[in-house]
Amino acid sequence: METNISKNPRVDLVGTQLLENRIIPVFGEINDELAEEVIKKIIYLNIMDRDKEILLLISSTGGYLQSGTAMIDAILGSHCKIVTVILGKAYSMAGYIAVCGYKRYITPLSWFMAHDISGSHDDYVNKIKYHVKATEEMRDQLDNLYKDRTRLTEEDLKLIINGELWFNAKQCIDKGVVDDYFYNIK
Repeated sequence: METNISKNPRVDLVGTQLLENRIIPVFGEINDELAEEVIKKIIYLNIMDRDKEILLLISSTGGYLQSGTAMIDAILGSHCKIVTVILGKAYSMAGYIAVCGYKRYITPLSWFMAHDISGSHDDYVNKIKYHVKATEEMRDQLDNLYKDRTRLTEEDLKLIINGELWFNAKQCIDKGVVDDYFYNIK
């Protein structure tokens, strides 16, 4: 499996070392290219040793719905237990990915943000109606991740749909978005 993350030999070495240590970074925009890279690495590590954990480091402002749901399916379908760590930020789709970990952590200065999914529909009226219905069903599926894996209240979920929900690290722990700090600041 190719583990190169750039043409820079030093970066390639770092990427290889991360993979050998079962660490997968999810940095930047959640898009098809990143999703493909992350999913391939999850599959590869499952083949190499399905009994060892994988550490998924997340620092992202979010991105595309289907790219994120493909990553979520890979995480939830993995034989290896996947530990997620919010490192700096997990906004939007990255937040959904973060709550899918077997164990979930956050660094002390990190932030989490959730909001309603967005879509753009420019088509015939009947097609737009279908797209809106499908988008609402996708939102309900994703909201069930929060309902099943966190202690978010109905009020919190309403805020997600009607605005934005922002949590610092302590609030994430209190609301069950994550289990604990990845490390503590002394």
